Amino acid sequence: MAPLVAAACSMPPRVDDQSTPDRAYETFRGAIARDEYDRAYGTLSDQLRAKFGLRSRGDFTDAWVVGGGIRVSAIRRSKATAPVEPLKDGRALLRIRVKALVFGWDVRLWFRPVPVVRVWSGGKETPDFYQHLDRLEMVEREGVLGVRVDPALLETLEEGVQGGGIRRFEAAILWFLDDFEVGCERERTE
Repeated sequence: MAPLVAAACSMPPRVDDQSTPDRAYETFRGAIARDEYDRAYGTLSDQLRAKFGLRSRGDFTDAWVVGGGIRVSAIRRSKATAPVEPLKDGRALLRIRVKALVFGWDVRLWFRPVPVVRVWSGGKETPDFYQHLDRLEMVEREGVLGVRVDPALLETLEEGVQGGGIRRFEAAILWFLDDFEVGCERERTE
């Protein structure tokens, strides 16, 4: 039973938060550690998905199980080595250290901010509607603050409001893993 307890202790916390680059990293790390490929896929930017030819969550799951699954324990034990660094292009850089047995790798992760709209109905935990926006444009009319959205999206939202099913509407900036670079392999000293 001791090996099971040790394995459970090394599991990173389950995080479901992309409000900052470091929280997006923790969400990805926890999802990979738990084989929650749908959640891990949800943290990748559209640009990173395109770079690797990932057209669906299934593509990601297949690619991960075949090529990345071996490194799950290393990702589980990874940790940030410096604070998040804002970049001039609007993205952010997070440096992490991935540890595996005797060796470890320095990895740089770039995160991209993306405006999103999410809508929940009933008692569901996951949004019924989730769309990326080109930009988050705030509008004010008659003392009410809102978000400008595509007219087709507006129709969908109005139908939901009239049906009384919308429980929560959220417009936010979320952070997505946009690129990565694995540095040189080094022998662990800790």
